[in-house]
Amino acid sequence: MNPLRQLLPLLVAAVPLAAAIEELRPKSDLTPLPYQQTPHPMPNYLAGQRWGIEGEKITRMQEPLAPVKSAERIVLRSGFEAELWAADPLLLKPISMAFDGRGRLWIAETVDYPNELQKPGEGRDRIKICEDTDGDGKADKFTLFADKLSIPTGLCHANGGLIVIEGGQTLFLRDTNGDDQADERTVLFKGWNMGDTHATASNIRYGHDNWVWGVVGYSGFDGEVGGKRVKFGMGVFRFRPDGSALEFVRSSNNN
Repeated sequence: MNPLRQLLPLLVAAVPLAAAIEELRPKSDLTPLPYQQTPHPMPNYLAGQRWGIEGEKITRMQEPLAPVKSAERIVLRSGFEAELWAADPLLLKPISMAFDGRGRLWIAETVDYPNELQKPGEGRDRIKICEDTDGDGKADKFTLFADKLSIPTGLCHANGGLIVIEGGQTLFLRDTNGDDQADERTVLFKGWNMGDTHATASNIRYGHDNWVWGVVGYSGFDGEVGGKRVKFGMGVFRFRPDGSALEFVRSSNNN
C-alpha cells in the first residue's frame, strides 16, 4: 500500500485536533482566584525528585468557589455550554457517577475518601439518584438508593441493579420493590487492595462484550473469583456482571 495513502488520514485528523487545542484555552477575563493561609503547612513534593523529597512548605491555598463561579471557569469548545444541574448542599463530595436509561444521574457521595476507610457496613458514603421531574434542566428529586458504604469508586448498571466497587469489594445492589432504594445487597467478590485508596479500582463501564470493564492503580487485586485465585497489579481488567469471573487485560501506569 502507498505509505502516503496510509499517512493521509492521520494528517487530516490532525487538522481538527490542532484547531481544538488552539480553541481550548483558559478564559482571560475572569477575576483572580481568592486564596487564604492554610491552617497548617502542607507538604510540597518536588517534581522530578525521588518520592519523599520536599521543598518549602505550602502555606497558601485556594478558597472554595461557589458552584456558579466554578462553572464560569469551565473551558468548552464553541457550541457547548455548561449549566448547573445539581450542587451542594444537596450533594456531598461526588466520587463516581453513572446515568441510567431514564436519564437519571446516580452519584456516589463520599465523606470517607481518601483517608478514613471504614469497616464493611459502617461507612458514611452513599449513592443518591438525582432526577429532573419537571423538565427545567435542573435536578429536583434526590433519592437515597444505598448508604453505609465506604469509598465507592465505581458504579455500573447491570442485571437490573447497580454494581459498585467499594471498600475492597464488588457489590451488587438492587431495588426489588420499586421504591428506588436498594433492599438487596450481594458481595460478588472481594480482593481490591485498599492500602492506598487513591490507587484502587474505579471507572467501571458495561462493555459491548457484556463484561464490565475498569481500571485499577498500583493497589491492585488479590482475591478469589469464581473459585479461582486471581492476582494482578495496576492495569485494565474486566469481570462478568454476575461476579463469576475476573480477567486482567493489560498493564497501565501508576495510579
